[in-house]
Amino acid sequence: MAVDVVLRPEAGCIAVVHDEGRDLEPDEIVRDGDELLAVVRGRTVSLGILTVAMAEGARGCSVAVVVAMDGPSVAWSRRVDFKVSG
Repeated sequence: MAVDVVLRPEAGCIAVVHDEGRDLEPDEIVRDGDELLAVVRGRTVSLGILTVAMAEGARGCSVAVVVAMDGPSVAWSRRVDFKVSG
């Protein structure tokens, strides 16, 4: 399943968009070095590796918005904390 990341450092926000069927309702999103992670009920799930530019831009973010898609419609969305580690 695809995971798309939209970075809006000027707004202090990173958005993570994924398909509804994925078990991904994170409590927070974390950037650890160049890797993007979701913390889901105490376990860590890798969302992938960020480009250098995205990893740098993420430093200015403090909020993440997670959006689950059901085909062309939004199934749900929620705001979670975004943290930079490492």
